[in-house]
Amino acid sequence: MSKDRPASPGENWMRGDYIDPQKNRYPNKPGWVFIGKEAADQNDYDDLLAFVEGVDEPYNYDRLSIQGRWHPRWTYANAIILRIEPEDMMGGLGSNTYRMQKMHTGVKLTEERIWLNWYDEDGNQVMEKVVPPNKGAYHQDNNQMIWEGPMPGSQADKYIGDNKIFFDEKNGWYAV
Repeated sequence: MSKDRPASPGENWMRGDYIDPQKNRYPNKPGWVFIGKEAADQNDYDDLLAFVEGVDEPYNYDRLSIQGRWHPRWTYANAIILRIEPEDMMGGLGSNTYRMQKMHTGVKLTEERIWLNWYDEDGNQVMEKVVPPNKGAYHQDNNQMIWEGPMPGSQADKYIGDNKIFFDEKNGWYAV
């Protein structure tokens, strides 16, 4: 690979092996996996085609991934092969990526007890190991302190505001 040539077709593509949907069995095919959050568009295909044109690179790509990581059926073979827990996958139904798609950046959600900071009625800082309120919403500040709710001024803070978060069972994601 030349110094001028990028390592991948763009930020929405990564090199990976995947199960060929035609054969649906091993061995896996080498190629490209689409890791964009929204579905691939013509520009994404053009980026891939331009990248592999004239060089010895496979044009194969995982058709299960082009729906985007926010799609409930997004998957890629490495996740299947390694039997990763759904919430740890990069996308698809059950993953944190999919569940958080309506929350934007600036907030995390947990069902586990964590060390959480807040101020009581007297203005004293309190730290306690609890599940954060409002579906476990929390954020980490620049000093690595964990606080309840979204980060002030973040996309999530503007989106969520004072509303309550709930888990939409039908769609499988968190909503406001």
